[in-house]
Order: sequence, then C-alpha cells, then structure tokens
Amino acid sequence: MLNNYSKVTYLRHQNLILHYFGCRAFDAAARIFTSNEIALMVRVQFRPKLVLLEIIDLLITKKIALPSYVLLADLIVSAINHYQQELSQIIDRCLTENYEEQGHTALLPHRAIREAMIESQWDEVLRFITTIRLKVASVSQLFKRLNPYSKQHPLYLALKEFGKMPKLLFILKYVDDPAFRQSIEKQLNKVESSNKFSKAISFGHNHEFIQSEKEEQEIAEGCRRLIKNVITCWNYLFLTRMLDQETDPARKVELIEAVRNGSVATWRHFNLHGEFDFSDEKMVDSVGLTNSKNPPP
Repeated sequence: MLNNYSKVTYLRHQNLILHYFGCRAFDAAARIFTSNEIALMVRVQFRPKLVLLEIIDLLITKKIALPSYVLLADLIVSAINHYQQELSQIIDRCLTENYEEQGHTALLPHRAIREAMIESQWDEVLRFITTIRLKVASVSQLFKRLNPYSKQHPLYLALKEFGKMPKLLFILKYVDDPAFRQSIEKQLNKVESSNKFSKAISFGHNHEFIQSEKEEQEIAEGCRRLIKNVITCWNYLFLTRMLDQETDPARKVELIEAVRNGSVATWRHFNLHGEFDFSDEKMVDSVGLTNSKNPPP
C-alpha cells in the first residue's frame, strides 16, 4: 500500500496537514532563513549540538516544518567551516611582513572587558554553570528562560562578557602559534572530508530522507552508516596489508607518515552507484586483505 503512495500525493497531504496546524513547509525561503540564523548562532556558540537545539527551537517557534537531521547537520557544519575560514582569512591578512606596523595594530582590541558587569552577576553565573554541569537543565532551556527578557538581561550580558575572555585567548593563541593554526586547519579538513563522504553516499533526493516514518529514516541512516563503515574498514585493511608487505624500512616510514597525515575517509576508488551485495556468496576476500603476514594464533 505504501509503495503506491506517490511523492506528489505525499507532498500534497503534507501541505494540507501543515496548513491545518498553521505551519509552513521547509521550502527554499525557510532554508535561507535557517542558514542565516545558523550563521549568526555559530558566531557566539561553536558547539554544534547547542546550535542544533537552538535552531530546532527557533523553527518550532516560527512554525516551520523541521527538515531532516542530515540537512540541519550539513547547514551547521558548513556555517562553522565558513566562520572558521573567515576568521583565518582575517588573521592571515593581518600577519604580513609589516606585522608590528599593520597587523598588530589591526588586532588590538577596541575596548576592555567590563569586569564590573561580570563581578556583579558572578554568583548568578556560577549558579548558571553549576546547573549545566549537574545536568539539572539543558543549555537551550536556560537560554530560553533568558530570551523573554531580551538581550539586556544582566545575566545574559555578564555571560557575554565572560565568554569574550576564552575567545580572546583563542584568537591570540591562533595568531602566535603556527602549529595550533595548522592543527585547526587539519581538523577542519577532516570534518569537511567526512561531510563530503556522507554526501557522496547519499547522492540522491538532494541528500534528504524520502521516508516519512521515523523507523524507516533510522533504517536509511543505518544503511548509510554501514556503507561508510565498510569503506573505512576496507581502507584500513588495504593500508595494513601494504605496511605488512613493505620490506624497505625507509618506504615503510614514508607510508606511516602519509597515513598519519592523511585520512581513511576516502571513497573515490569505490563505485558508489553500483550494487552492494552482502550475501555469504559475495562476502569473499578476493583481494586477500585478511591474510595478514602475522596471523593471530
């Protein structure tokens, strides 16, 4: 019966249900609105989980149908990467040969942190942090309580001033420590590569779920995760066999260094548009990946 439920009919019924409850679909305009709001959120909150919770609360408040988790995760990751690259470009422009004359001046703060504002609300700040640490309430719930008082609430302003200190320390360390900058870029590249990996597997239907039931969506997500794990496992086994078979010590060191600086989340040597058969007849090690030089006893 569900197989005869066409996508056109499904979308029409979905619009009727949304209209009945006074909501609107997650269309192109809603996607642009969500992207802009996420871009603003990541500038004050780098933790993706908190950004996800905040954007879900905002969409519910605006009565916009929630899209799939995959779509929201892609928007959040893209926004974080874009903001990190924007910060990197600003700092790189300042790190010129005339750093003392131009760059250092450009990075000077235009005002000091208002310590009096933090001190006046310090007891409330400690209560706020303790509530989060003890998991009495979630961060999204606490900030939702502050929202009705607008952004002029004394506790909100104190938390904002307090948050500027670790952010300032991060920027200064980013400027002064090249190894720290390189490690951040390396992690960003890994995140972006993993994001592209997921998109490469979910290449149809604009990377969105076409299943309407939660159980079917979980099955679809489980299948995608299974394919990712299979490809990653194959890469590990292939690299392990190459290291086992290599007899030249110098070449072996080069391979280990390449693996350390690279990523196993690569898929271009797989035909993702092909057919995946996990039957016992096909699950045969035709390449000899499991035949280790030193097999376990």
